[in-house]
Amino acid sequence: MCIIWESFLFVKENYKISNEIYHSFDEGETLYALIWRKSDDKVWNNTDSQFDTYTDTDIDKYDVVLANQVDSDYYSVDFPSAITDSTLQSYRVQIMHQVAGSINADNDRAIAQGEIFWDGTSETDIGTINITQSSVVNNYNESVTSPPLQIINL
Repeated sequence: MCIIWESFLFVKENYKISNEIYHSFDEGETLYALIWRKSDDKVWNNTDSQFDTYTDTDIDKYDVVLANQVDSDYYSVDFPSAITDSTLQSYRVQIMHQVAGSINADNDRAIAQGEIFWDGTSETDIGTINITQSSVVNNYNESVTSPPLQIINL
C-alpha cells in the first residue's frame, strides 16, 4: 500500500526496509527530517535518543539528515532504529530544507510532511484490521482467514 502526502511517499509493509523516509528535491541541497510522536507532539532528539519538548535552541539535536544520492534528486534515510517503543505508534515526519550553512529553526523551511506507523522495529501497515474472529469479510465480500493481530489504538 502506498500513501502520498505532498509528494512525500511511504511504502507500507510489515517488514523492516531501509530508507523509510525519503523525498525528491534539487540535487546538492541539505534535507533533514524532524520526527514528532503523534500521541504527545514530542520531537525526536537524535543526539540524546529520546523524545523532547521542542525548543528552537535545540533544533540541531533533532535533525535526522537525509542522504542525497549522487547525480540525482533523491534523498533518503532510515527511520531511527533507536525509537524502539514496542507499542505501535504513529509518528509525523517533517522534511526540512536547510537554507544556510547550519541548521536554523528560523530560516530552514518545511517542504514536506507525512506519517509513519512504527512498531519499534519496522514500519507497519496501518490497514491491518483489529479482529478476534477466525475469519473476516474483506472489501470484495470474500471470506478470508484472519491472521493473529494486535489491537491498535491510535
